[in-house]
Amino acid sequence: YLPGLRQSRGARAATRAIKQIVDPHRAVREAREAFDRAPTVDHRMRLGAALLDVGNAAEALEHYQAAANGPFASDPALLEGLARAQLATGRHADAQATLERLFAAHPQARDQSEPSLLYARTLAALDAPGARDAFERALTNASDVAARCLFAEWLARQSDAADRERAKSLYSEIVHDARHWPRHAREHNREWLQRAQAALGQ
Repeated sequence: YLPGLRQSRGARAATRAIKQIVDPHRAVREAREAFDRAPTVDHRMRLGAALLDVGNAAEALEHYQAAANGPFASDPALLEGLARAQLATGRHADAQATLERLFAAHPQARDQSEPSLLYARTLAALDAPGARDAFERALTNASDVAARCLFAEWLARQSDAADRERAKSLYSEIVHDARHWPRHAREHNREWLQRAQAALGQ
């Protein structure tokens, strides 16, 4: 049981979160050293991901763009990372185009938690008409509560009273479910729980 827990997605995410608190730039230093030793596409992507995690989206975007111009331009992890960096730097239309390239090359990515939520967030940032359907799909694919919280935030900004009621319901679900989360799930979902609690408290 314990080895399985240690290797679960939530447990790994919680471990990364703890490391980020203790030494937030350690992953960047290690990735930069690896890239300096061997500037491979894999090392460039690792550095890009580490830079995104500490909020340096502009430099991360440079690395992902450089990697995307090479022979691995259709790699799913590369396209997802590039879209993350584009969204984080406000290049929403570019992020949409990148994600649509990802889905065209790898149709299964549409039903994976991270790409489907990233696409919903991108369409929401563009105020595109497909945002609602994209969020509904992201909810179906979700592996944590990020999709629920972000969809609720989008619904709360809509003019329809029914949307705002559903937003409140989604926030309430997050707060209710949090009572039953194991410790690693609480660590992994801490930001979304806090956002849901704050929204309900307003």
